[in-house]
Amino acid sequence: ENGTPRPQSWDGELDYQELEVGSGEMEETLLAERMSRFELGAQPPLRVRLLRGDSLALHFQLHHIACDWWSMLLLVEELEALLKGQEL
Repeated sequence: ENGTPRPQSWDGELDYQELEVGSGEMEETLLAERMSRFELGAQPPLRVRLLRGDSLALHFQLHHIACDWWSMLLLVEELEALLKGQEL
């Protein structure tokens, strides 16, 4: 409001997409995802992409305004536990 920053809550909507990539296109697609900018007025501050090709890649892109380092570490630890089949 009037140029003054104010906290806003996020409704939890997720920008998630599954993308099929051709042989040898994984790195190029990941680079394009990393280079894409956030439009915070129109998009959630978190993007998740599951890329399927010769291999699988799960790409998280989180805007720095929405997460601090401690929260990011917690996210990574919980993802690791889930991938190992552990309950949270």
